[in-house]
Amino acid sequence: MIGKGKMKIIIIAIPGIGNTLLAVPVLQKLREAYPKARVDLLVGLKSSLEIMGGCPYLDNIYLINKKIQGGILQNLGLIRRLRKERYDISITTIPAAQPHYNVLAWLIGAKTKITHNYESNLVSLQNVRIPLKIAHDVEQNLNLIKPLGINTGGGHALELWPSTKEKIFADEFIRNFKERTIIGIHPGTSVERGMIEKRWPLESFAKVSEWIAEINGGSRILIFLGPDEKNLEGIRGLVNKRAKNKITIVKNIDIRRVATIIGKCKLFISNDSGLMHIAVAMKVPTIAIFLSTDYRRTAPYGGRHVVVRNGETYKAFRQSIEELSGIRTDYKKYRVKDVSPNEIIKAVNRITKRR
Repeated sequence: MIGKGKMKIIIIAIPGIGNTLLAVPVLQKLREAYPKARVDLLVGLKSSLEIMGGCPYLDNIYLINKKIQGGILQNLGLIRRLRKERYDISITTIPAAQPHYNVLAWLIGAKTKITHNYESNLVSLQNVRIPLKIAHDVEQNLNLIKPLGINTGGGHALELWPSTKEKIFADEFIRNFKERTIIGIHPGTSVERGMIEKRWPLESFAKVSEWIAEINGGSRILIFLGPDEKNLEGIRGLVNKRAKNKITIVKNIDIRRVATIIGKCKLFISNDSGLMHIAVAMKVPTIAIFLSTDYRRTAPYGGRHVVVRNGETYKAFRQSIEELSGIRTDYKKYRVKDVSPNEIIKAVNRITKRR
């Protein structure tokens, strides 16, 4: 039997930033169970690599081209390097329904390869397959380590680990504003695979921004935009003069500094996105708007947050089942009716009364 001190474990978490952060509780539990083991992480985005920097539960983080399908040769050098490590265990976190995730785990070649039991004819390449359930992805990921005899009970939380320099940057950034209350808003999402359908209308974010600019003498509103969201700067042209003077666009800043600035917010309002999960990891109360994805899987994790959604859950449930089964999702097909700005305003009042 391999001693815990010599054990090598690799976590394969290829999709976006949010998906990677939802695997953090698994890292916590692995390090707790195997304090002397080597635990590595394989991600598919540079931003995921960056955001996980400083993680105390990891020994190494590797970056692979996210577009693995059809690109195995492009990643062959890294795959060979990982295969030479002779890992004892690989764990492929959710979501990983596409067959090429199974091929990747097989090529890395750990003795024990753990994944969920997707409806893929290549899932048999992995030798431990855990049944899927409609549950939060944090819980789904924790189910993957139960076969190792790890107790997954107790409190779980998302985390980030900003450096002192990054904290100082955020302090200086916020110091530029006279308002004492900072509200963060993320009106964007990834544009991959139709995920733009997860976006709440910009006009609705504008109406909420106008309301925030009026209450309690007005708050500073930070609008966070990524490289694929530059067109959303148009929100400034949709609000009245008072709100326009309260809005600051946060862009062209690296993801770790963005995270520390989000950490300065009293409240964060967002679509279902990676920045939403970053806000949760930075312990910021979050209002999440769900239009075409299943809130039961990817809602802000923990009790300090509010999910605002249309009451039609059947379509979202169908979307979740199909995604987990490995069928490419049509987010537009499963988009439910938009929520109204008044529902977000009610949520703001709810969440601020808790504090």
